[in-house]
Amino acid sequence: MAAAFLGSNLYNSITKTTQPAHIISLFILLFVLYSIWPEILGYGNKQKNIFLTIIYILSVATHFGALIWMTFFSGLALYFSLPRHTFGQCQHVLFPMYFALNAILSIIIFISFIKIKSGTWNKMDLTQIFILGFRATTEIIVRLYFAPMIKTLMKIKYSLEKVQGSGKEVGYLDQKDLSKCPQYQNVNKRFRKIHAGAAIGNLTALACSVLHLLYLATKISIS
Repeated sequence: MAAAFLGSNLYNSITKTTQPAHIISLFILLFVLYSIWPEILGYGNKQKNIFLTIIYILSVATHFGALIWMTFFSGLALYFSLPRHTFGQCQHVLFPMYFALNAILSIIIFISFIKIKSGTWNKMDLTQIFILGFRATTEIIVRLYFAPMIKTLMKIKYSLEKVQGSGKEVGYLDQKDLSKCPQYQNVNKRFRKIHAGAAIGNLTALACSVLHLLYLATKISIS
C-alpha cells in the first residue's frame, strides 16, 4: 500500500511540483479563519484561547524537535550507516516531508503567537513576530524551490554514478572516471550549491527557533 502511494500521481504532485504551495495557502487561510472566527461572531471564548495555546506549544516543541533530529542525528546516522544510494533514496522521501512539516508548523506558530499576544505587544514581542515570520518565509522557500531541485539533481547524479559502478560506498563516494565527466561535475556543482542553500535555510530556521525559545524562557517562572 505504501509503495502504491509513493508511485501515485498524488505523491508526485506533492513532492515534485509546486502544488504544495496551494495546500499551504489553503491551510493558512483555514487556520486564520479558525483563529479569528469568535471575533467575527462578536464574542470571545476562553476555551478557544486555551486550545490555541496548546496548539502553539505543541507546534513549537514539534518543530524544534524535528530540526534537532534531522540536523544533528538522522542525516549523519544514515549517511555513515547506509550505502550512498540507499541513503539518497531515504533522503529523497524524507526531505519533502521534513521541509513541508517545518513550513506548516512555522506558519501555525507565527499565526498562533500573533493571535495569543494580540493587544499586548511590546518591542520584544514585535521582534519575535519578525523572527517567526522570517523563519516561516525561509522554510516555505526551501520547501517549494530548493527541495524539488535537490531531488531532481540527486536523481541525475545517481543515474550517472550507477553507470560508473559507484554508489555502494558507505560514508564517501568513489568517483572513479566521474572526475573526468563534465556533465557529472556540472550537475554535482549545482547540487552542492542548492544543497548548501537548503542547509543555510535549515540552520537559519534553527537559529530563529533558538531565539524564540530564549524569549519563551524569559516568560516562564518555576518557583
